[in-house]
Amino acid sequence: MMRKLFSVSVLGWGFLALGLIGNPWVVARFCTQGGSLDLHTRTAILVFEAVLIFWGVVILSQRRSWQARQVSYLLVTTLITLAIVETGLQVLCIVKNRAVVDVRMLLSVYKNTPWGDEYWQEYKSTRFHYEPFILWTADPYHGKWINIDQNGLRKTWAPPGAAPSAATEIYVLGGSAIWGIGARDDYTIPSNLSKLLNAENQPYRVSNYGMPGFTFLQGIIKLTLLLQKGQRPAYVIFYDGPNDVYAAYQSGRVVDFLDYQQTKEKVETSPVTLGIKYLIARCRIVQAVEKTLAFVHLQANFQEGGAGFSDKQLEILARDIAENYKKSAILLHNLSKAYNFTYVLFWQPVIFTELNVVEEEVRLDPHCQDKKLAKLFKLVKGNLVSSSIPHWHDLSTVLHQGPKPAYIDFCHLTEPGYERVSATMGAIVKQKLETAKGVPR
Repeated sequence: MMRKLFSVSVLGWGFLALGLIGNPWVVARFCTQGGSLDLHTRTAILVFEAVLIFWGVVILSQRRSWQARQVSYLLVTTLITLAIVETGLQVLCIVKNRAVVDVRMLLSVYKNTPWGDEYWQEYKSTRFHYEPFILWTADPYHGKWINIDQNGLRKTWAPPGAAPSAATEIYVLGGSAIWGIGARDDYTIPSNLSKLLNAENQPYRVSNYGMPGFTFLQGIIKLTLLLQKGQRPAYVIFYDGPNDVYAAYQSGRVVDFLDYQQTKEKVETSPVTLGIKYLIARCRIVQAVEKTLAFVHLQANFQEGGAGFSDKQLEILARDIAENYKKSAILLHNLSKAYNFTYVLFWQPVIFTELNVVEEEVRLDPHCQDKKLAKLFKLVKGNLVSSSIPHWHDLSTVLHQGPKPAYIDFCHLTEPGYERVSATMGAIVKQKLETAKGVPR
């Protein structure tokens, strides 16, 4: 009897001790090189810790009457219950994702159109693959509203008929806003520019080299690769900002592409560890606990590296982002001289710099509520405005007036929003083209 009581008690105290000692902070301090854990791993350890403490408390409360069989039942029942809950949550998510492939499809600008649902279904079906030097590019895709050719370029509106051989080549580069998230092929910024420019007598061939997630430097590298292959645009347009700022905010320091830390881990971490991290990130129980902790303010809503920065740290980060952007602009300027093309830089509008915002514009994107991210965007823009970068234009005020909603998240626009931005860009580009007497080629 004493031996049984002793063994059950030891087991209970063991579980309780493991649960209390094996918390995320202890694990991060003694089991990781950097002394920190990502959000998903930290939450998974909290869940495991809670289960161990639960086992310890129950076993200790029943230590006088329980035998090894009852303890085994407790352990097995708990694990089966967790498996059932996880399976149920996975099924619910599958059903939800089939009904709503992207929350932005619930916005009025898409719900009230005959093409909205189909567009977001097509968008979800697009895929990307690894590309040397620039990290990723789009797979070919052919739909009703989204079309991507074998070179990864999204379709741009062009006048009917074959393009004249004397047409002026214009390349448009940027991130997902240039690629056109939220817009059909014929209503992206490059397509709108093609319509505006081809309304004149001079023919223009506009190509959309935008790629979701691309920073300014990635766009320059993409342009360099095109030039190396013998392509010679007469005019190059860059439309950037959000990815440069958010990549730095995400990492807590200036980096040259989004998801820097995740990419670094894929190169440096063992396949087994990566597999475990993937399973943890996909665990619906872990995701539910994360949302619950954030809801009751026991965990920060935003987990990016810069989310915990002080105002002074944000000012330093903003200065570094602006300086990095300026260095890239110098690189582009030298490239334009070497390859004889004209270029223009546009700083993209974001919701954080708008004067009037309607509730629908901010309802679906949690980033719109991130005050630190908003402050960083404003600081970076202020640094760039005072930098006098050649050929640089700030579009932050373009959407201050006009119909709402213009935004579908913190940086992507509705089709009317893209059209208004394109009109301002088009006026500037036309003026530049008239000044640049070196075109057409």
